[in-house]
Amino acid sequence: MIADLPTVAGELVELVKALQLEKARQLAQEARRVAVSSHLEGRQQTVHELTLAIAEAKRQRARLFQEVVALPESQRLFARAEVENICRSLFDAEIALLTTRKRQLSRPTR
Repeated sequence: MIADLPTVAGELVELVKALQLEKARQLAQEARRVAVSSHLEGRQQTVHELTLAIAEAKRQRARLFQEVVALPESQRLFARAEVENICRSLFDAEIALLTTRKRQLSRPTR
């Protein structure tokens, strides 16, 4: 998206009025190039943030299971079953959502 489209459009109008069509074309191309570049950088940053969020969710999930291992053996089986349910509903769902979003953003645009 072109950040300041009204300004660019105003400059284009002035250039066309002055019959400076080559400059108008160059201005339009440059505005588009900057917009595409900015959009790509934003997507890359979002993908990076999603990667970090996925890694953190996986780390917290593993941490929860480590706590189960630290429990007395008599409580471990029940706790593991409960933690698996918790992880499935919270962590696994969140990781799946973040992964799907990351894939969508990572696809090349046309």
